[in-house]
Order: sequence, then structure tokens, then C-alpha cells
Amino acid sequence: MKTRLQQSVMGLFLMLMLSCVIAGGAGCGKKPGEKASGQTGKAKQSAAKLSISINSWIGWAPLYLAKAKGLMGDTDLSIARVEDTGARKSSMIAGHVDGYASSVDNFALESAEGVDGKIVLCFDESSGADGIVAKRKIKTAKDLKGVKIAFQKGLPSHFLLLTVLKEAGLSPSDVIQVDMDADKAGAAFAAGQLDAAVTWEPWISKAAEMADGGKLVTTRDFPGLIVDTLVFRNEVIQRSAGSVQDVVAGWFKALSYWRDHQDEADKIMADAYGLPVAEFKAMCAGVKFYDLPRNKEYFGSNEKPGPIYSVFASAADLWIASGIITRKSESAKEIDSSFIGNMK
Repeated sequence: MKTRLQQSVMGLFLMLMLSCVIAGGAGCGKKPGEKASGQTGKAKQSAAKLSISINSWIGWAPLYLAKAKGLMGDTDLSIARVEDTGARKSSMIAGHVDGYASSVDNFALESAEGVDGKIVLCFDESSGADGIVAKRKIKTAKDLKGVKIAFQKGLPSHFLLLTVLKEAGLSPSDVIQVDMDADKAGAAFAAGQLDAAVTWEPWISKAAEMADGGKLVTTRDFPGLIVDTLVFRNEVIQRSAGSVQDVVAGWFKALSYWRDHQDEADKIMADAYGLPVAEFKAMCAGVKFYDLPRNKEYFGSNEKPGPIYSVFASAADLWIASGIITRKSESAKEIDSSFIGNMK
């Protein structure tokens, strides 16, 4: 993981780049309370712009489809791809973007570190695309005690490991921790340099083919744990609620369009990532995209809150216990279910 100084320097550089790319995006939304095109019986809004940052995770792909097919009503969404997590967090705090993509567990960490926003939509769930690979002698999670395991601190791979250790009755201090990003961790495990690693595809499948390696657990064993979300800054939600609703509605329209025009949609999204269509489709196999019914189930209602609240709270507790953060955010203050509730 980069040092705090490296992250700060990179963050400042990328924030300047983002400002150039998406100039004019922020501040062009609607007034609070104005109706949005994703809601029933709403007035037509004037053209508005919103900006978000994402990384290269395949789970955001339908955003590109929604943008390409004009499925976000009168709202123009600018999408900037920034790989550095610290830079994306910094750009949110500085107000250089209106929103960003984050996972529930990661936002539990970053909201405690100063990101002033709310989750408004769930994109997708890792369903086997992330996991822990280990040598054959490690049969269960309990066998991780004393084992050297690589993972990237403060990211979903770390949260997955903390969850697995907790269920096995182990603490983080029971394993030998190696801070390494998921790709490098997978490659190091495949090269026989590690006893275990928290990684993602294709390294999980490669481990299953090794003579002395295999899958220990994957996110398929923990449904609803690693869920990717869309977060907008609170000021943007208050000022441009209608445009936020357009983006939320556009996501669901994109999923419907994908279902009905699969070949065309696959091509559009694969091109957005610079991937061959076959590779794009293979990468999507470990991802469960969240449609409207699944969003409503995951958010729940005021009377019966959904799993998102308990996952957020669990993540905050684990980040505190592991020393990553010193204070935790309350899920009720960091999640806004109204945009999903408005959808019919």
C-alpha cells in the first residue's frame, strides 16, 4: 500500500486532473425537492450535469451503457476513472466530484475519514469474484492461524479476511499479515511465495488448478458481504436530488436494456473497458448485478431495515477493532434509501 505522503501527492495531482476533466459538472443540478425523471408524476427538469469517479472494476459497467444509450433522463453523468483509492476519497472530500463508487465496507471506513456523503444505490455484489486462496494443507479458516497471508489493507479484501477470521474465532494478530494489492497477492501465491492470499479472479481459478493450492473461501460463501454502491456528497443530494434520481433510475434502465439487447450491450460495455467481449462476459460471471427488487431488499424499509445497515455496522466495528480507524460512522446517517424507495 502506498505511504500516506505518496497517496497525498498522487491525490492532489489526480484531483487537479479531475477538475479539468469534469469542469462544469458540479453545481449544475436541481434545487432541493424538485422532481426527477426517475420518479412517478414528476415535472421535466432542465439539463443537469453530475460527475462521479470510479476505478476499473467491472461492476460499474452498466453506468457506461446507461450513458451511451441516454438512459439518465436529462442528466448528463460524467465518469472519471481513477484507480488510486486515496485520490478518489480526496476528490470527494475536496468536492471535485459529486459522487463516487465504493463498497459498503469501504464507505464505512471512508465516511469515518471525512467523506461527507450517503449511499443511494447498490450496483453489484461480488459472488465468487473475490476470495482467499491457500495451500492444500490449510483445510479450514481455523488453519490460517500462524499463516503468512497477503491482502490489501483498508480495502474489501481486508474486510473479507477480517470477517472470515472472526467467524473462525481468530483475530488479525493470529495471522502473519503481508500488505499487498490483490493482483500481486494472487501472483505471489501462484509463484509459491505465500501460504495464503486474499485475491480475485483470475487468480482464484488459477489456484484451483495448482497441485498445492486451492480456494479456501470466496464471496459466494458470504452473500451480501462485498456490495458495491454509489455515494453522492450530501450537498449534492440536497441541491440536485432530481439529477441523483435520474442516475439511479438510469442504472435500472441499463440493466433492462442489457437483458433485452445482450450482444449490443456487451459490446458497448466491453469497449468502455477496452476488453474483448468474451473476456468482459467471463469477468461478469463472478458478479451479481443489483436490479430494483434486489436493491429494495438490500436497503429494506424504515420499518424493517435491510442487510446494508448490518453490513455497514459490522464493517465499522471490524475497522475499529483492527486499528484502521479510530471512530466509526453510524449507518443510519450514511445511507439514504429514499431514491430506491421512489422507484416503482
